[in-house]
Amino acid sequence: MPFSLIYWASDLPVLERKGLADESSWYLFIMHQGTAYALVDGRPNQLVIQSWLQSGNPKCLPENESWTFTRSALDLTRNLRRAR
Repeated sequence: MPFSLIYWASDLPVLERKGLADESSWYLFIMHQGTAYALVDGRPNQLVIQSWLQSGNPKCLPENESWTFTRSALDLTRNLRRAR
């Protein structure tokens, strides 16, 4: 059965309320989730990087700028391919 996994910065709202989040937080959360799953040999058939948070969302573009949504997606997928 195909398996999909959604990556999103689930802890970000809590860290924002505590003043512990910055522009790198979204990226770091996404990368941490992907790495943690890869460390247990997790290999979803499909991955989705999504955000429905009201705040803390990174800028979307450009893909070559640090901490953007597109950069997060590109780096995560590159890292997961290397982990296989």
